[in-house]
Amino acid sequence: MRDRTLRGKHLEQRPLLMVGVDFNKASLLATAKTLSGAGVPFETMFGDIGDPETIHKGLCSRFGARGKDDILHVRSFMDHDRPYLEPTDEGISASALEGESDAAYVRSDGAMLTRALTYRSLVEHASSWPSNPSSPEFEPEVGRLPGYVQPSHKPDHSRDPHPHQMRRWASVAGRHGLLLLEVHSLTVSDTAQFRAETTSLHFDALQSWSGQMLLPVQHWQLALAHAGLLPDANLLCYPKGSPYTRITLQRLVPAPCAGFRLATLSDLPQLLELEAQWDAPFLCSSEATLRQRIELEPSGQFLAFGGDGTLLAAIYTQRVASLEVLQHGVSVPARSTGHAASHHSRGPHRLLKAALWARKESPISHLVERLQRRSIACPIR
Repeated sequence: MRDRTLRGKHLEQRPLLMVGVDFNKASLLATAKTLSGAGVPFETMFGDIGDPETIHKGLCSRFGARGKDDILHVRSFMDHDRPYLEPTDEGISASALEGESDAAYVRSDGAMLTRALTYRSLVEHASSWPSNPSSPEFEPEVGRLPGYVQPSHKPDHSRDPHPHQMRRWASVAGRHGLLLLEVHSLTVSDTAQFRAETTSLHFDALQSWSGQMLLPVQHWQLALAHAGLLPDANLLCYPKGSPYTRITLQRLVPAPCAGFRLATLSDLPQLLELEAQWDAPFLCSSEATLRQRIELEPSGQFLAFGGDGTLLAAIYTQRVASLEVLQHGVSVPARSTGHAASHHSRGPHRLLKAALWARKESPISHLVERLQRRSIACPIR
């Protein structure tokens, strides 16, 4: 930052302090040694990634941050290596994702984990992170390096015994958000096709056997959106220019609503209410059409929801075999019954069918409106 960015030219007027946070004392000492050797202004602080609220309070009370807008949270390759916690929110629907991935996951005792449970666990990990009862107690290190801040007390997880008593990461993400670097799993077919250029063959297998939880990039992004965190316009995917995504680098900011999720048949009553928002009645889709969309492509119908669960917007898509379907006007009327005829269950492209929101003054209206202006077909990968 100091040598390669515009921000680095203003450090004298607007200084920055790097704070290394970890619950592992060896990691904190290694961080202090690295930053000290590089001449970077820094401090270190004990913290549990599963307890963002306490981390936030520590940054404010110890280092002078005036609030969440003074802080940029940064981390890399940590979230897939979290301890698995059984999801408790039955309202997180993920059954539609089971057939969308061939990744394998295991519990600490070697028992299999379903993909739906793994996805639900990530949503709760990102949006409702409970204090982690498996975190080891911390003992201060004798002879610690300069810049090390000893915790004022050991983490007392007995105060938060119920895993459903959760604190949202989004609530501590200010205007600078959360800078996140993460690795993702590839499908078996992509691993075979790109075996000469990717490490997925051995890396993904090793992660699975050791109980780590790599998700396909599509499921990762959906889980973050479900948790109420969206990437800004500078989402980077690696390798650049490749037909697959192995690593993402993004700055996440709080969404203008509680989150985004997949639609289910139980949403039909609220979806019909949303249909009434169309300006022209002939554009309104029937219950049969909405049901058909969800049944044919359950992983392609997306909803924005508020804090009380009320649906704020809906985005309908379908898989198509090629871009040539655009020449036949399959996306023109939102109520078109041609959805089934043009649908391809393993189509490599996703076509935007319709997008609508509940109220003109809705905070997410500008997001949906950009999609509604035109039909979009994009590669699934």
